[in-house]
Amino acid sequence: MKINKKKILLLVDHAIDPRLRNRIKLFESNNYDVFVCADKEKGSWVDNENIDIKYFDYSKFKLLKCREYDFLYVSGASVFIKHFVPLLIWNIYKPIICEVPDLPLRSQNKLKTILIRLVFTNLVSFLCTRLVVTSPFFINMFKVKKENIYIRENFPDANIQRKLIQLRKTREHSNDNIVIGIIGAIRYTEQIELLLNSQKYLENSFHIHIYGGPSDRIYSIIEKLGLNNEVGNTIKVLGSFNYESDIDAIYKNITFNYTVYDAAQPNVRYALPNKLYESILTNTPILVAKDTCLANVATPKYGYALPYKLSEQSEFNSLLKCIIEKQFDNIDNIDDIDDIMRLVDDWNSQDENVLKMINNI
Repeated sequence: MKINKKKILLLVDHAIDPRLRNRIKLFESNNYDVFVCADKEKGSWVDNENIDIKYFDYSKFKLLKCREYDFLYVSGASVFIKHFVPLLIWNIYKPIICEVPDLPLRSQNKLKTILIRLVFTNLVSFLCTRLVVTSPFFINMFKVKKENIYIRENFPDANIQRKLIQLRKTREHSNDNIVIGIIGAIRYTEQIELLLNSQKYLENSFHIHIYGGPSDRIYSIIEKLGLNNEVGNTIKVLGSFNYESDIDAIYKNITFNYTVYDAAQPNVRYALPNKLYESILTNTPILVAKDTCLANVATPKYGYALPYKLSEQSEFNSLLKCIIEKQFDNIDNIDDIDDIMRLVDDWNSQDENVLKMINNI
């Protein structure tokens, strides 16, 4: 007897990234049929060539009939502005689940930030039946009953977890080939400038490998700093990658994971990116911005906190020099594989909670 699968429509304002591929695989593995309405032009650093996804044109969302789906799963702040009217209609007939991977709070203007926060959080609270957040530090932003909020942090799926655990590194001290990796979307250009300036100041005592993009943004920073001659030598711009097939090789090739973002932005202060979890699994020290929730979680167990302002370049250089010389010495990392597996079990229970939620909605 044929079982009719429930249909989920995923509405996203950017290309499908590793986080959303996780959701698609989770839903499909539990007998849901997933359709995607996404803006594929945003997020071009993601390689989705070999991923089987049923796509609709993002601009045509208003033409899709809500009665053909069991519920809508929304991710991306601009969705609520661009598709506000269709979402109002869906809200009448179908449950809407919103996942908040980031807060759209990237401005340093306090008044602008307050206004955007009010609009976004009120729209989400009004339109959505359930809320999924990737950082527990987002929860208090929303006027949603706590029992309707689910935490699903940015850890990778089970297959990637297994691959990354295999890469857990020894803490042997070696200055022979230090590689600092920048992985993913290139948004925070000043913080990349900090690292490139420091490489020059520290006389190329480490290499920089950049995975992701957009590459033209990277090259413009390199040209601005007069470092074109270092491309291909101490600086390698490696472009887009396929997360499932490439992420373990990337971590195999780096010594430190550079995740220093602009902490003047509220989103950066509260978010916990996927690179935290990848660093924990591979035992790769993570470099993060000070004065953030990420720094509170990551240090001193998993990495180091650094300044994030160009005006603090001198302090950044001194701290990075010390970190490179000491490497793993000051990191009280979890080495016991049983501890890691218990941590992974705790993470994976979040997927079970999300599944229970959509099954009972």
